[in-house]
Parts: sequence; structure tokens; C-alpha cells
Amino acid sequence: MKTILFIDDEPNLLDAYSLMLKRKGYKVLTAENGFEGIELILTEDIDLIITDIYMPKKNGLIMIKQIRRILKCRNIPIIVLSAVGTKENVCRGIEMGVCSFLTKPCNFDKLYEAVKDALKSSNNTSGKELHTKINKNIDTAVTVLLASEKVSVLDHFYEFLTEKFNKVYAENNFVNLEKIIIVKKVDALIIEVHSPSHDSFKFLFQLCDRNKCIGIPIIVISDEVQEIKYLFESLGIKIDKYYSKPFIYERLANDIYYMMSRKNIRDKLDFSINKIRQEILESQDHKIKLINSLREKLNKIKKENLNLIQEWDKTSKFEDRQVVFCNQKKIREMTKEIADLTRNYLEEKAELVEAERTAQLKMATLNEIYREYVS
Repeated sequence: MKTILFIDDEPNLLDAYSLMLKRKGYKVLTAENGFEGIELILTEDIDLIITDIYMPKKNGLIMIKQIRRILKCRNIPIIVLSAVGTKENVCRGIEMGVCSFLTKPCNFDKLYEAVKDALKSSNNTSGKELHTKINKNIDTAVTVLLASEKVSVLDHFYEFLTEKFNKVYAENNFVNLEKIIIVKKVDALIIEVHSPSHDSFKFLFQLCDRNKCIGIPIIVISDEVQEIKYLFESLGIKIDKYYSKPFIYERLANDIYYMMSRKNIRDKLDFSINKIRQEILESQDHKIKLINSLREKLNKIKKENLNLIQEWDKTSKFEDRQVVFCNQKKIREMTKEIADLTRNYLEEKAELVEAERTAQLKMATLNEIYREYVS
């Protein structure tokens, strides 16, 4: 079943045409503006795009220009359906490889014929077929996440990276980054870090410290590279590459390709596995020493209370009774503290064991993909 993406800011028209195309056996995805359209293009396998030109937030021709820069979308046929088909728009569309221009209101039969012709005359491999072909190549099936609070940086990088890689996401809100990494299955992270007090540094530290980026190459861009590098290294955090602005964009792309190589990812996974195992041993050693120390203190207090209680009837000193009551309170508090420490230790160990298992699975998957690729 062919998948058509229909982009138009008129909901009634969108619903009507989509319903008729579905009746003809197509799967139809819809978007009401260019931003939504590009998001669907990045996440879905599209065989044909039908779009309006004049829409809020993003002009249709600007959107088409951006689509043509995306590796997996360069050969997808595009039909423009617009109420304004000026000669200038037609010429610009032809330059960008638009299949046909239709004027609103358009008879559905005419639209249907244009859809059939576009899909039939497309000699290239598009949609799912191209996506499958790309994913057979380990070096080009790369999903990149670009993170910076500066919109200008995001725009420049995004335009360049979409020409090089399969999927590129740009984000300036560091709160959303971890979710994007997991949901979008990000292969490489490029992040601009300003200073240790900035949200970008805190996010990256927490991400690495909690083993949430196992096997994902990380590139840090900063105006203060030496300081940032020193701090991360002193914290035991391994960053794959540092870039000081300004730098050569093409070199950045080459480094990402290298980082996605089997050897580099294997090295990174090995590093992650060894780091996790070391953390398990250190956590175990620290917690056991702390718990044993608390237990020794607890036993001393219990012994003191036992001696006081045994002498209770003979002395019946008010001060001794006060000590017993205070000790009983300490015993309850320390017992709870030991239980909390034990529980926290077991939870931390379970998380670390799960992180190690994830790394081992990624290593096995990497080996399997490589075997299929070379065969």
C-alpha cells in the first residue's frame, strides 16, 4: 500500500481529499502546516507528497526546498495543489522537482490521475524501498539529534546535516532531549555546551552519569572547549569529539560517519560496559561499608540498652530511663536508615545491571547487522 502525505491548512479540503484517496486504496497521512509535514516525513515512510503553497508557519515551497535536502526524501514525487499557481511559483517548483501543479478547487478525478502518474513515473526508489535500502548501509542510516539554545545555530546546522544524514532533529529545550533520544532512537548527539552552570552541561552530565546514552556518539561544540573537556574528563565522562567554534562543517560530517562505524561503536560499548561494572563494584563496596558501620553502631546502642534494662530494677535512675528511651528512638531511626540504604543499593544495582544488559544487547545487534551487511 502506497503512503501519501497530504499537507494543507484547510481542514475540510484535507478531510475530503484524504477520504477519497483512502477509498482508492492509499494510506493517507495529513498535516495542516509545513512543520507538521516535515515531522511526519522524518518519522514515516512516504511515497508521495501533496502540498499547498500558502500555509501558516511555513510556506509550501520553502518546505519543499527543505524536504529535498533530506537524504531519504530527495526522490519522493511531489504534487502542488494551490489556489495560486503563478508562473513564478511554477518555475520554482519545477526547479525543485515538483511533478505537477493543480489549481484549487480541483476535481478529484484530476487529482487521482496526477497521483497515479506521479507514482507510476517515479523511476526512483522511494518511500519504504529507499528507507530499506538506506538501512542496509550502516554508515548512512543515521539519526542525528542537534541540541542548542540558539535558534541561529540550529538553523545553520540543520540545513547542513539534513543534506548528509537520514534523519535530523533539532531541539533548543534541554528538558525534552532525553525523551527524544529514546523515542526517536537517536544514533548521534551534537550538543552545544556553554559552561558548567548551563542547562546543557547539567543535562549531558546527568545523561552520561545515569548511563542513558550507551553506545551513542556525542559531539560537544563550545566556545570554551578546553575548560569543558577538562571538567568532563575529571568527572569520568567520555565525550567522543569536541569542536571549538568556528569549525569546518564537512569535517563534522566526516567525524559523525566515523563515529557510526562498527569499530568506534564497539569501542564505546566496551567502555560503557567496563564503566558500569566498575560502578557496580564501587557502589557495592561503598554501600556495604556504610551499612556495616551503621550496624556496628546499632549493635552498640542495643547492647547499652540491654545493660541498662537489666539494671533497671536495681538502680531505677531517671537518667538511665531517659537514655533507654533516647536509644530506642536512635535504634528505630538507624534501622530505617539501614533499610533505606539497602533498598537504594539494590535499586541502583538493578539499574546498572539493566544498563549493562542494554549495552550487551546493542553489541549483539551491532554484530548481527554487520554480519548481514557484509554478507
